[in-house]
Amino acid sequence: MSILTYSGCISVGRHGLPLLDKADWNDALRLDHVVMKGPEKEARYRRQLEEKGQTYGAPLENDLSESVMNACLLKIAADQVAAMAPGIGKDADGAWAADLARRVTRSMQQNAWKGDFFARCLINDGRAGGYTYLGAGGDGLAHDPEHPGTYFLNSYSWSVLAGVATEEQIATMLGRVNQYLKTEAGLKLCTIVEYGRLGINGGSALYFPGDRENGGVFKHAAMMATVASLQAAKWVKSETLAKELIALASFMIERTVPYATMDRPYVLKGNPRFCTQYNNSETCEQIGPMLSGTASWLTLAIYEFLGLDVAAETLTLTPVLLPGRERMGYRLQLEDTLIEVEITGKAGRVRPGSGTEYRLDGETVGQTIPRPHGGTHRLSICL
Repeated sequence: MSILTYSGCISVGRHGLPLLDKADWNDALRLDHVVMKGPEKEARYRRQLEEKGQTYGAPLENDLSESVMNACLLKIAADQVAAMAPGIGKDADGAWAADLARRVTRSMQQNAWKGDFFARCLINDGRAGGYTYLGAGGDGLAHDPEHPGTYFLNSYSWSVLAGVATEEQIATMLGRVNQYLKTEAGLKLCTIVEYGRLGINGGSALYFPGDRENGGVFKHAAMMATVASLQAAKWVKSETLAKELIALASFMIERTVPYATMDRPYVLKGNPRFCTQYNNSETCEQIGPMLSGTASWLTLAIYEFLGLDVAAETLTLTPVLLPGRERMGYRLQLEDTLIEVEITGKAGRVRPGSGTEYRLDGETVGQTIPRPHGGTHRLSICL
C-alpha cells in the first residue's frame, strides 16, 4: 500500500499521474530540465508537509512531466491489490486500490488521450513553444513533416494491457501503429522525435535514426505490443478488428522467434537459439546480446495465442488462430498428464465465441475444465 500511496498520490504531477523523473523505463526518455533524485525529493516533500500543515499522502507540489506508461503500470498494480486484498481480510485497502485505479483511468481518458493515441508523457512546466505533451497527433514534435505527431509503441501496449483503452481507441491506435511504427524489421519503439524543440538533449536523440531508443525495434517492447494485441483480440466486439490485432501479433512473432535469423543470417546475425536485443528499424540488422525480457514476453505471447491459463485445479483455453491457418494443434504436458489439443476454425472464425465447441475425450465441456490427472487426453476446440 505504501508503494501505491507514493506512486499514485505523492509522486504525481498536475493530472494525478506518476512523474516521469529521470526516466520511467530503459528508454533514456528524459523531458525535464531538472530532475530530483530520491533523497532530494523526500526532503522537499517533508518540508512541504511541515510548511503547509499537510498530512502524508498529499501530492508533491511540482510542475514536472508525468509518465503515461507509469500510470498504466500503476493502474495494473492497483487492480491486482484490489483483487487480492479481500482474500487476506484487507477489504478497505482493496476498495482504496480500486478507487485509485478508477482515478488513474479517468485522468488518462481526460488528459492523456489526444484523439488518435495516448500520449507518452504530459509536460507541465509551461515549456517554451507551448508543448504540453509528447506522443500522439498534434504534439508538434515529429521529425517527419508528413507525420501528424510522434508515436510511442509503449503508449499503445500499456494502455491496452492496463485495461484503459476502449475498443474505439484501440482501433484508432492500431491504425497509427500500422502506419508509423510497423517496419520490415518489426514494430519500432517510436517515431523520430525532435527533442531539441523541447530545449533538452535527451539520451534518445543521441542515437542514429532507427538505432536503439531512436526508433529501434526492441523485441521485448514489441512483444509487449504483441501480448496486448492478442489480449484485446479476445474481447473486442468487432471481428474485423480482432483479425487485424491477431495479424499484427503474428507479424511480430514471426520476426522475433530466434530461428528467424536463419532466413538472412548474414544480415540478421543473431543466434538461432536465442532472442537478440533489438533491430535497427532501417537496416534490419540485429544488434546486441540476447535479452531475457524478449524471451519472457515471447513466452507470454505464445501462451496468449495458444490460449493457455493453467491453474491448480482448472485449465482455461481461449486460443486464436493466426492468419492463414484453419487449424492448430499442440501437446500440453502437465506433470504426469498429456493433453493433445486440436483447434479448428469454422466460417472464418479466429477466436472463441458463443458458438465455440469444446470436447474433452469426446464429452462436451466449457472453456474452463477441471484439470485431468494422469494418462493421455484429447481436447478439441472448434471456434
